[in-house]
Amino acid sequence: MEEFINDGGRVLTIRCLILEANRVCLIDLDGKTLSAKVIGYDVDTGFGIVQAFIPLQSEPVALGNSGKLKVGS
Repeated sequence: MEEFINDGGRVLTIRCLILEANRVCLIDLDGKTLSAKVIGYDVDTGFGIVQAFIPLQSEPVALGNSGKLKVGS
């Protein structure tokens, strides 16, 4: 699952999805495929960041705090 972290086209993703990728693409809400590049990834957290070559037509999604989760909620 991807979460937008800014409206300039940066997307937080899972590192293993981009680690050995030859090509990176994002799909917007209209189903349009957009080319992107890998900005970087973090081995410790397992996250990666990709950057769309053109701005995404979407609002950023607020990231949550897993420390506030409760079992069964």
